Amino acid sequence: MLTMSGAKGLQDSNSKVMETTFQPVFIVGTSEKKDSLRILHVDDDQGFLEVSKQILTIENNFEIDTASSVDAAFKKMESQTYDAVISDYEMPQKNGLDFLKELRQQQSDIPFILFTGKGREEVVVKALNLGADSYINKNGSPETVYCELADAINKTVERKKSRNLLATSESKYRTLVEKSLQGIMIAQGDPPRVAFANASIGKILGYSLEEFTSLSPAKVAALIYYEDRTIFFNRFKNRLEGKQADKSYEFRAVRKDGSIVWMEAFATFIEYEGQPAVQAMFLDINERKKAEETLKAAEREKREILDSIREFVAYFDMNQKIMWANKALCNWLNLPAEKVIGRTCLEITSQSKPCDHCPAVKTLKTGQSENAEVLLPNGKLLWMDAYPILDKMGQMQGVVEISTDVTEYQKTAKEIGSLNEKLDVLGKMTRHDIKNKLQVINNHIFLAERHGKNENTPERMALQAVKQASLQIEAILNFAKDYEMLGSEELKFINVGEIFSEADALFQGLKDVKVVNDCGGLSVLADSLLRELFYNLVDNSLKYGEKIAQIRCSFEEDGEQLRLIYEDDGVGIPLGMKEKLFTKGFGKGTGLGLYLIKNMMEVYAGLFKKMANQTKEPNSQ
Repeated sequence: MLTMSGAKGLQDSNSKVMETTFQPVFIVGTSEKKDSLRILHVDDDQGFLEVSKQILTIENNFEIDTASSVDAAFKKMESQTYDAVISDYEMPQKNGLDFLKELRQQQSDIPFILFTGKGREEVVVKALNLGADSYINKNGSPETVYCELADAINKTVERKKSRNLLATSESKYRTLVEKSLQGIMIAQGDPPRVAFANASIGKILGYSLEEFTSLSPAKVAALIYYEDRTIFFNRFKNRLEGKQADKSYEFRAVRKDGSIVWMEAFATFIEYEGQPAVQAMFLDINERKKAEETLKAAEREKREILDSIREFVAYFDMNQKIMWANKALCNWLNLPAEKVIGRTCLEITSQSKPCDHCPAVKTLKTGQSENAEVLLPNGKLLWMDAYPILDKMGQMQGVVEISTDVTEYQKTAKEIGSLNEKLDVLGKMTRHDIKNKLQVINNHIFLAERHGKNENTPERMALQAVKQASLQIEAILNFAKDYEMLGSEELKFINVGEIFSEADALFQGLKDVKVVNDCGGLSVLADSLLRELFYNLVDNSLKYGEKIAQIRCSFEEDGEQLRLIYEDDGVGIPLGMKEKLFTKGFGKGTGLGLYLIKNMMEVYAGLFKKMANQTKEPNSQ
């Protein structure tokens, strides 16, 4: 087992090399268990379909099927029955609106949700006019986006059930309604009285069906929390009179035991026994409200995290005013937060004109993520990343900018770059001359072998020794080329899982070896030689592991250290050889492979430490 350790690279606003994950909360219609919903998700991005499926099925009772085009979706719908369809807008050949139009032309009333990054108002209007049940914007935080999508799925499916109930005969209607897990009731009169109710509405509020249908108008009014009664009964009155009213709304109800429960109502005007009435379906949304509070708490927690990191973080509104800044930025500016909030960068720094290269300014103009290296008037060099903040409709509300002081890092990089450039020129010239001479030697060996008649003569054996030495010289020259490249390439954040997969894909012999890649989601500050490192390790395992069945790459975190681990289940290394294993010249081949690997690991570990030291907060030096 080989390990490589170094201080963590700093890639995102949480100061972790590992990419952050989240635990979204999705809410189902009621607190009771219900059958799973079969959903068809249509999008031309296969990767997006796969990750959406994983997220939506975390805490929702959904069965997700996928299709990458409209034609593929119709083919699946010929043999499968779905409760709802989720569709992207922009797709080749036929877009989401074409899909919806064909569905409605076929008289299909399947719930249809447009799930797209397109935020243009005309697209939304067309979708709704064609009969879309809901529109959800892909852009935004995954917690919010997929919570809204899951909620929309449940709502649209329940709305369809409600519409189907209203369209059936009264006898069948009663049978279905009475078995529904959603609370359903019909109310008439002013003040309202309960004309019909199913058992579920009574259960939600703690009453038996007989108790609930026998409630007096005064007790019916008392079911609504006192702060919500005026709005609730005004809506009821408007519905009863056929006036315009919200199709759905949230309110607080009072259970029989006096406890409060949040509910969502879907109401419609009907005639019941020849008299005007309001039919409503009620969902218990207590858990969803708790989730919303959890999300609010999570937002507060995110701010605490942003306050604890070394990078400088600021939120700008559309007028370029800083509406929030973390502690690191305030400390770096040597200003209290109240002197930063509500002011523009020009006001804070007393500059005469805005920086043309500022990513935040560019993002406010373009609406796209921007990044740049910006040299400040005080000589400091910052690397800045700016990201647009969008609302539910995809409209930009502001920009978050994350900056890192890379002044010292750049100085070091330039010094190293100048030295490496000189060494590179010298190395290339030397290797070129030696390889030319080496080719002359190889040509003479070839001619001598062609003229030689007896392979066992001392002369022929001497030629073979010279030929072997020539091959070793060439291997040494190739090693020198790789060795000179260590630390010379510009560093960037590289996905370790992807780079390891690229390395092991180069080996045909791996088809009989199980490769376990446990580095997914891990990024480190490195260069393209990291692929060479993994290639050499896999090559060494295949050559000298003998009976090898598995290769595994993983990582561990230990405080401020990140440890990359490479291991195989080959024959192993005798104890007496372990101390010499990485020594130059030791081994069965050239003796340079593991020596080069060791030096690569030492260079990366050193670079990680240097990067970590140069990005500490000013007051912690």
